[in-house]
Amino acid sequence: AATRPAPRARRQTPPADDGWGGQSLGDALAPKQATPSGGSTTTGASGSSSSSVRSGGQKSTPSGAGGADPGKSPEWIMNWVRSLPESHVPEKTREHLADLIAEGQMDGRSFSDYVHKVPPEVCAPKHAMKLKAAWSNVLKEAEVAEMAAACAVRPAQKAMMIVV
Repeated sequence: AATRPAPRARRQTPPADDGWGGQSLGDALAPKQATPSGGSTTTGASGSSSSSVRSGGQKSTPSGAGGADPGKSPEWIMNWVRSLPESHVPEKTREHLADLIAEGQMDGRSFSDYVHKVPPEVCAPKHAMKLKAAWSNVLKEAEVAEMAAACAVRPAQKAMMIVV
């Protein structure tokens, strides 16, 4: 007959003040996001607050509203399109896109909308995908610059002594 292994001892409950403020390691290392209205926050032992609302596995959209950076001017976008390498978008297509941006006075938000549905007669699908990926990088760079500026304002945390 098969013998049953001895039951494992129960794990000890963590101390009341574990130094993490009730957060898991993943929550402590996750990038901080703005708390949506109605979301609850918890304050850890170090005084920093973290959101207890999870994103549900969705990617965050750069720069808030619509995933577009409204600070990009049509002139900036035209120069950016013209600076793209030939392997991403051919010269003729780059100039045509720059003309469309100038005619429509597309800012960052409207260009983001346009990039996601570029007609094939304006830009071939292969080049449209590269254009979309390059514009996504621009938006991510803007988001990172925004986060870096916010971190520069915050005072640096001094070293802490851990007492065991």
